[in-house]
Amino acid sequence: MAISDSFNQGDHDAAVHEAIAAVDANPDEPAPYATLATLLTSLGDYDQATELLVKSLGRFPDDEELQYSFGVLAFAQGDAQTAIARLTPLANAISQLGTDAQYMLGLSYQALGQAPKALAFALTAHDRQPDKVDAALLSANLLLSLGAFAEAEAMLAPFVAQKNAQVLFNYGLALNAQDKDGAAYLDQAEAIDPHTYNQQFDQLKDISRFLNWRGENDHG
Repeated sequence: MAISDSFNQGDHDAAVHEAIAAVDANPDEPAPYATLATLLTSLGDYDQATELLVKSLGRFPDDEELQYSFGVLAFAQGDAQTAIARLTPLANAISQLGTDAQYMLGLSYQALGQAPKALAFALTAHDRQPDKVDAALLSANLLLSLGAFAEAEAMLAPFVAQKNAQVLFNYGLALNAQDKDGAAYLDQAEAIDPHTYNQQFDQLKDISRFLNWRGENDHG
């Protein structure tokens, strides 16, 4: 079973052990170290991920996968500025890694409250992989925050059929913000993932133009 399969199936311990075995089997290759660091970061084991990446980059200082993993680790720890410093040198590469770096830079600038700059990176990631929902969703979120509601609607429209709760929620918001009826999409989002829906709703409850599909007493 592949490491990613074990992780995706929820067997995190097995995934980590498989990643360690891959490092032991290929000690002179940087890729297994990057994979293990990514797993540790995903599991919130930031200290071990940091130790591993510092040692690995000491051996492979020019490896871009390790540098990318170090940037992702910084973002996961809430240090967007350090993430930007680590990811920026990777962003121009015409590769999957470069596209991933563009996306992470979008997230990092968003975390710093720099929506226009975040949008530039998010749109680049989307342009490189227009069929990927993550970059489209990030771009749409940023467009919404900047008041570009029609553009956010157009960005998400190709993904509505996937029944992704976040896509449906933001698509409904984009419609409502243009005085269109987004209620059906918001209802679908709530049915698919009530927890995420309520979190997103609470973040927006002070923005009256987004709430015109609900009664006064809904959600308190």
